[in-house]
Amino acid sequence: MPKIRYTQGILVARKVLACLEKKITKQQAKGSYLDSWSNCREQGHCLHYWNAKDSCFQRLALIAEHRSSDCILVILGPSREFDMQTNQPSEELYYATRKLFNCGDYKGAAKYILDEVYNGWTEETAAKLKPIEDKRKQEMENWKKKRTSGATQQTKQEEGIIIKPRENLVVDINSEMATLWGQQIPVAELKVSVERMKKIIDRHKYSP
Repeated sequence: MPKIRYTQGILVARKVLACLEKKITKQQAKGSYLDSWSNCREQGHCLHYWNAKDSCFQRLALIAEHRSSDCILVILGPSREFDMQTNQPSEELYYATRKLFNCGDYKGAAKYILDEVYNGWTEETAAKLKPIEDKRKQEMENWKKKRTSGATQQTKQEEGIIIKPRENLVVDINSEMATLWGQQIPVAELKVSVERMKKIIDRHKYSP
């Protein structure tokens, strides 16, 4: 019976997965599923593994043939570092955890995935992931501060009234002009009185 040929990257990923399936338990297999991954010249599979102990995220492994060689490429990381639609890893993760195996070393790549994804990150991988996790935490803190700043910002009459922080609309009650995205426009064109604007502000409390 004629068979449809796989691209080399997919074929490499499937051979690695065939070796991996011989090593994992039925329970581990139940918590796993495969997805596709394409990064221009790199095509392969994305292995998702969810463990009840790590309920806050999944561990992922990208498996493919390296784009400029015949080596086996494996990239590991938590699900939050991968695009939900394309499975593309963040740039930081791509360069931090990618590992190359010699052509044909399917067992070596499978053992690496087993040790890291199914048995938990090794100290070496955890150390590579820590700077990325620290960066994400800092980004979250900055985002929270920005929201808090927008929610608690006090408006003084002499400084103007911020109506919609997202749209950067500022109305100076001592002027007939307003500023919208840096452009000066007559307050009359807003078709809302200053008193009405104050009520809007008081009601929403600058909730972003």
